[in-house]
Amino acid sequence: MTWIRIPTAWKNIETSDDVYDWSLLDYAITQSVAAGLTPMVGIVANPAWADADGTHCGPLKDNQYLTDFVTDVINRYKGAPYHVKYWEIGNEVDHHYDVSHRLYPRGWISCWADNVPEYVEFMRVAYEAIKAADPGAQVILGGLAMLKYSEIDDTNFLRHYLRAGGGPYFDIVAFHLGESHETAWYTCADHDRGPGHVCRSAQGLKGKTQIIRNTLAEEGVSGKTIILNEIGFHCEPCDAARQEEHARWVVKAHVRAMSDNLPAVIWYTLDYPGFHGSSLLNSDKSPRPAYNVYPVMASELYMMHYKRTIDGAGEFGAADLEGYVFELGSVKEKRVLWVNDSLPRLISPVASAECGQLCVVDRYGNARILTDNTDDGAPGDGYISVLVTKDPVYVYACP
Repeated sequence: MTWIRIPTAWKNIETSDDVYDWSLLDYAITQSVAAGLTPMVGIVANPAWADADGTHCGPLKDNQYLTDFVTDVINRYKGAPYHVKYWEIGNEVDHHYDVSHRLYPRGWISCWADNVPEYVEFMRVAYEAIKAADPGAQVILGGLAMLKYSEIDDTNFLRHYLRAGGGPYFDIVAFHLGESHETAWYTCADHDRGPGHVCRSAQGLKGKTQIIRNTLAEEGVSGKTIILNEIGFHCEPCDAARQEEHARWVVKAHVRAMSDNLPAVIWYTLDYPGFHGSSLLNSDKSPRPAYNVYPVMASELYMMHYKRTIDGAGEFGAADLEGYVFELGSVKEKRVLWVNDSLPRLISPVASAECGQLCVVDRYGNARILTDNTDDGAPGDGYISVLVTKDPVYVYACP
């Protein structure tokens, strides 16, 4: 792990105008930096004394309050020993008030979908104050949830924000994903069509990334980075079977994110309980299976770059096979494979027997060596084959 996201309630730091308590944020950032993590600090929850409407998640009585606070916080943390360079303004800013207040009534989730021009102005004020205090800082558009609730559609927020003039006031756009979103289709019908709109559709993580990229391109906005700064898995009830699903999804989600060239992925949360049991640790700090797959994944894909997506139906006659090829320069290739069905698939040929043998590593780091004449599932056929299940595996040629 290299990133840590630290959401910070403004109302808890500046309890009244120009009266500060920095102790908790000092501690959080100091501990994070000492652990070798890059902090991404989010500013949420307006203080009551500055809040215009009592929501804690919307506009202010006077945006000068925001300028003053942001200037003070940046000046405090931009240098040693903190060196904070990433600042997120709001959290799930595409929610409407009735949704955000139902989830977190004290401002931890933003509610700017009711007044997009106000958020553009809020972002302008924050962006200009941040850049004035630290020109090298990066400003993040508060993580998009991109959800749909019956009569409410939040997937078109980014387009409305850009059309309201918000393009110049962020460097990075972040979005969020839960495993329940992974089976949802995000299509061109999910947001307003504009001139030159290209109709594409995809599921889950790739669908959300695609909407963001398409929207930026269609609105003429370039040079923005896309990150996934909140990803989680609802593990309730978190029995043994559900914990294994949790562990599988950690690998699947990160590999999909790598294939979309997302430079940052942040799990929500490390510590117990997370959101609906999404944590990687138990209440006693012991690791869950989902935690144990992380060091294996990091080791197996260290320094590797995405090369291509495997066409399961075209290459192996298995439409439910999902796979990605990563490479380390021109020296080494590695495949990550799983099936999205409960039935295992014998994937053949993965390699000619002339290659000698394949190494297959499961998500927990257990390795097997396969050869054509032993346990590859189809001995003596001249190829090395792999039996792929719903459990992701890392597959590569052994020397």
